[in-house]
Order: sequence, then C-alpha cells, then structure tokens
Amino acid sequence: MGSKLKDDDFLDMRKFVDDISINMDDYIKINFLTPYQLKIKSDAIFEELPLFKNTSSPRSYDWSKRVDEELEIFEILKQKYRYSVGYLVFDDLKKRLGNDRVWETNFYFSRDSRPLKLEIRLSLMYPRQIPLVSRSTGDYHVTLTDKCFGLLERRWRSDGKYGLPHFCTMIGYYYALEKMSRIID
Repeated sequence: MGSKLKDDDFLDMRKFVDDISINMDDYIKINFLTPYQLKIKSDAIFEELPLFKNTSSPRSYDWSKRVDEELEIFEILKQKYRYSVGYLVFDDLKKRLGNDRVWETNFYFSRDSRPLKLEIRLSLMYPRQIPLVSRSTGDYHVTLTDKCFGLLERRWRSDGKYGLPHFCTMIGYYYALEKMSRIID
C-alpha cells in the first residue's frame, strides 16, 4: 500500500521558473499605478506646478488671457505626469463650446485604461473658489462626496493662483481611490 515515491515521479519546476517569471515591480510600474503611488507623484507634481499670474475670473475682461495660461500650465502638468509615471494621467483639457465655465478633460487611471471624461464646472468666483467636478461618461455618474471635497477645498488657494491643472492633480487621487475600490469589490 505504501508505495515510495521516487525523485523521477516529480517534475522539477525550478528550471522553468526563469522562463515564466516576471519582475512584479517592473510590471506594476509599467501597467498599474496604485492610488497611493498616484497621490505621492501627484503631490510632488502639484508642488512643482507654476502658480498663475493672471487671476481673472470668467466674467473678467482678461479671461481670455487666463484661459491661455490655464492651457499652458496644463501642458506642463501633462509633461510632468508623462515623465513621472510614464503616461499621460490627464489629457485633452478644453472648454465646452459656448460655455467658458464648463471644461472637460480625460483622466487615465492606468497606462491602458479607458479614459474617464471629467466635467469641471467653474463658479463665477473661480479661480478664488475651487471648481466642481463630475464624471460625464461611463456606467455611472459620480461627484466627489462632501467629505472628500471638503479636504480638497481646504487645500485650494483663495488668491486665484491655483487653476485647473492644480485641481486635476487634486481630484486624480480621489478618482483613483474610487476606481481601486471598485476593482477590489
């Protein structure tokens, strides 16, 4: 009954491991960004973004100059993310035709993810007051909860020196957390 197993009865997998193993750190860096990693990288990028010189609001005569500066600093943001995480986290910032107070941008949770289209609404007090955001595409429509938004609001500068690129770095982390919680559920 008790037959003895010999060494030939087992397949030595050690010789195959090198052929099939991958470096998980490299895989994660290339294909996936955890919310924590995004927060660390976003905070560093946020601190390096230039402050706005033009503090005009949507009703100001200088608004078109502010819009140009928004787009210029957004380009800096895109390049900083590309350099820091290896892909564009935000892309394609544009204002909605016919409405200077509604902007849209794409947010990419990971390198190969489908973009989430974010709709950003500016108040008449912008840039002295933080914008509002909602997701305008996807299976569900989400706005930041009051609790999360309160944390963002405390970080916002009321002197008009922050703009949409600063706001994008703030909200990216919260949307990454939400996305990650859906994957884990």
